[in-house]
Amino acid sequence: MLEAWLNSDAMFLTVALISSTLRMATPLGLAAMGAVYSERSGVINLGLEGLMLIGAFFGVLGSYLTGNAWLGVLLAVLAGGLFAGLLALVTLRYKANHVVAGVALNLLALGLTSVLLVAIWGNRGKSADVEGIYPIYIPYLSDIPVIGEIVFRQSPFFYLMIVLMFASWFLFYKTKWGLRLRAIGENPAAVDSLGIPVVLYKYIAVILGGMIAALGGAYLSLGEL
Repeated sequence: MLEAWLNSDAMFLTVALISSTLRMATPLGLAAMGAVYSERSGVINLGLEGLMLIGAFFGVLGSYLTGNAWLGVLLAVLAGGLFAGLLALVTLRYKANHVVAGVALNLLALGLTSVLLVAIWGNRGKSADVEGIYPIYIPYLSDIPVIGEIVFRQSPFFYLMIVLMFASWFLFYKTKWGLRLRAIGENPAAVDSLGIPVVLYKYIAVILGGMIAALGGAYLSLGEL
């Protein structure tokens, strides 16, 4: 009976559905992970959409300029960190409302990428063809029935998301830095009284979160070509 199901159209549709679900969940997972860094530091980041847009645009731009999609990903991550740093500056130094600053970042990203699209490629909705990042088949593991097709034939971004997920868990719950960051998110005044640089921790957390969210945007533009 199992063999009959494995060879049936129902199995094919089930495998394809689960595989595509994981593929489409990857950018959302990266954006959510980026949000966790900000939230843990006590900064509400509503600019995730803008950071993903920045990552998507600069990922394509980097691939276009260098001919290397991974250099495009690097540029996307750096751009995401830069714009997240801008959000941190506005909210931490100038005490702007977190919600307003996040919405403003989304609008800034939308306007900036639209202007740059026209300036570089002459239109608002399409870039030149660029090198993308495509799914990889892990030897032997990808040949496992059902599981191999679902898990081991995914985009490199999917595996990177898994690695970052466990790395983030370790950072938050197994290191002194993570303990301090979680404490800052709960009671920054108490942590500051111990002489710990609260604002610096917040900057680092927001910037790291922005870089991870931008990685999700880069996946949308380079991993879904």
